[in-house]
Amino acid sequence: MVEELNSGKVMYGFCRVKDPNSGLPKYVLVNWTGEGVNDVRKGACANHVSTVANFLKGAHVTINARAEEDVEPELIMEKVAKASGANYSFHKESSKFQDSGPQAPVGSVYQKTNAMSEIKRVNKDNFWAKAEKDEENRRLEEKRRAEEERRQLERERRQRELQEAAGREQIFQARSSEIEAQKCLARAAGCLVAQTSPVLQKERAEEEQEAGKGVRRSESVEKAQEAATLIAQRAVNPRDIFKQRERAGPGDTGLPAQPG
Repeated sequence: MVEELNSGKVMYGFCRVKDPNSGLPKYVLVNWTGEGVNDVRKGACANHVSTVANFLKGAHVTINARAEEDVEPELIMEKVAKASGANYSFHKESSKFQDSGPQAPVGSVYQKTNAMSEIKRVNKDNFWAKAEKDEENRRLEEKRRAEEERRQLERERRQRELQEAAGREQIFQARSSEIEAQKCLARAAGCLVAQTSPVLQKERAEEEQEAGKGVRRSESVEKAQEAATLIAQRAVNPRDIFKQRERAGPGDTGLPAQPG
């Protein structure tokens, strides 16, 4: 079998040997990983041993070998002997029953109990038990207090939210009342304007009529002033001409010469 092993391959061998101690047949599984196998191949085949062992059921000893020295027959037999759990031969069992003379007194593990030490030990155990119980009670108390504080904060938060909601509702009601009052005032003002509009129209018509009369009066005054201005610009007043004719008599028709 050793001659068939290749240093550049991963191989498995299965053989049967005789246990040197018990004389019973033993089966040996050889896991051969040559020295020339690269690390990638070694890692890929690392878990194949269990698969091969399950396939070749009944192996008592598994030998991991890398060189030919690891699969020498003497080394394999030595490992089989160690794995059998007995390093003696059945033919040598009778030597155990031979008389070897007087036996030494049997030793004892009895120890005298020290009362003070026992009391101290018990007290120490009780002390630590009490300390653990006190610590547990303290943790429970802290947990209870934390839970109570959390509940108190939750109640305060809810109370604050209710108060804020009530305040917002009050502000909303006040604004609604104010808006409704403004609407009522607007409706009342509209009714008053509707009632007083005929009177206002009559007063406005009278004011316009008076204004028209004043305009016509001012136009008459302006025309009289313009006529007086034109008359004043003439060299001979027509009224003086009529007065001269009346003084001259009916037969005198001569007119004074008018300047050109």
